[in-house]
Amino acid sequence: MSCENPYARNLWFDHLGRHLSPFLDNDDVGDILPPRAYMLTIASGDYTIYPSDDKSVRRKFIRRCVADYKGLVSNQVNFIGMVEPGVYVSCGRAFGSNLAYNLHCHGIVWGCRPQQIQSLCKDIRKKVSSAVPGFGAVLAKPIKNGDLAQVLWYCTKFPNKQYQLWLRETGYKQYKRQINGVNAVRLYYQMSHIRLDDLTFGHLWGEEIKDRATRDYVSIR
Repeated sequence: MSCENPYARNLWFDHLGRHLSPFLDNDDVGDILPPRAYMLTIASGDYTIYPSDDKSVRRKFIRRCVADYKGLVSNQVNFIGMVEPGVYVSCGRAFGSNLAYNLHCHGIVWGCRPQQIQSLCKDIRKKVSSAVPGFGAVLAKPIKNGDLAQVLWYCTKFPNKQYQLWLRETGYKQYKRQINGVNAVRLYYQMSHIRLDDLTFGHLWGEEIKDRATRDYVSIR
């Protein structure tokens, strides 16, 4: 379940989708009606790590980040999601280093009212500050009909973009482009020996989905 393995990523996406669908009363991950599910994104400035050769330090930091993000998401909602690094280059003013990785969370919330989502986001904003000054720390969007598979793939894919920050008169401006070969290799190295299920967490039915997906994944290896 090495997280830098693209085959493992596709398999993990397949298992999560297979077990998510029944809990949404759907036969297929590609079929969903709004507003029953939302994509939730959280990006806290507290979870930024710099390149390190110490694997134990990286592993410990990532596990703490996953635990902290799980604590931010209310245990009163169904949730399944993953924590992933955002690659920031030329970001010395914002992060104090020209290369930094901000660990953020993308996930799916379902089976709750819009008021619950609004309340959840409000509570999270009180607890975290944005990774980039002037940017929002949390965002929830309804998943449109037929988009569930695409959203789940986005949550589980390996990062393929790199971001640059420029300080303008109005504040920071963020630009993104495809990650280059050098930074891709660096990211693979930083994420080595981290398992996909170590990056994944859930609440209520989401926790059951993670457990089922892990059992299925291990059983076919």
